[in-house]
Amino acid sequence: MRKPTYRRNSLRLKTHDYRLPRFYFVTVAAWGRRCLFGAVERGRMYPNDAGRIVEEEWRRTADLRPNVDLDAFIVMPNHFHGIVQILHPVDGSNPEIPAPRRSVNQRRFARPIPGSLSTIVGSIKAAATRRIRRLDGREGIRVWQRGFDDRIIRSREHLDAVRRYIRTNPRRWAARTRRP
Repeated sequence: MRKPTYRRNSLRLKTHDYRLPRFYFVTVAAWGRRCLFGAVERGRMYPNDAGRIVEEEWRRTADLRPNVDLDAFIVMPNHFHGIVQILHPVDGSNPEIPAPRRSVNQRRFARPIPGSLSTIVGSIKAAATRRIRRLDGREGIRVWQRGFDDRIIRSREHLDAVRRYIRTNPRRWAARTRRP
């Protein structure tokens, strides 16, 4: 099996059209890995107002985009994990023929690629940022790290493993932050 080829300075595969119908596991980190979205106590995540906004914008995504279905997700104190399923391309392109063009795979500022994973995640980040900045004393704060991490989910087993990872993330967080 050939090793995947990634674009320089990116985790995105060069040969994959991120508008294609697939499940994608995404992770978006808070700016500077600051704990902006809540706290984990006794292995359970308790989102604050900013964390609830992230949850709401995540859920709203499927309402706004008929080509997207959402699966498991978790808002953590300094990051967010979610599974996005793109159901079909929004532009009528043939999902059986990948189009490994830079313009398809790489979202450019002010020129989003309709229906692409980057555009979907970018829209969630932008909407959540606008709303979080309206909270008292948060005007102008930076909310997110640049970009996001993604993994293409390639099998039912992988999908189940990612769902478990998301579900158990608060317990692992608590284990990592325990002090002897």
